[in-house]
Amino acid sequence: QTMAETYGFDISGPATTAAVGSMVVPYLDDLGYDRNFSAALVATAGGLGVIIPPSVPFIIYSLSANCSVSDMFAAGILPGLLIAACLSVACYIRAHRTSPHCPSASPYRH
Repeated sequence: QTMAETYGFDISGPATTAAVGSMVVPYLDDLGYDRNFSAALVATAGGLGVIIPPSVPFIIYSLSANCSVSDMFAAGILPGLLIAACLSVACYIRAHRTSPHCPSASPYRH
């Protein structure tokens, strides 16, 4: 049994996105975010799992292309972090423009 099977997540990006999305989208709905925005956020973030190491598709590709797994991982770090940073900034801007109660939206903030 693999670690992915143990924790209930498949190595597939769409399967992971669906599993996480089924938990996150209702939570974002409860916080007052637009459902379309929530779905787009989860779908975009789900694609990062393929880019940011350790990534099973990177390993499979490197084995089939006969190249170094560590080189593939090194090549995926910067683009993955850049995409994550851009997504975070875009979500921050969108949330503050559309939600007047954004600073107090988190249940962990007092």
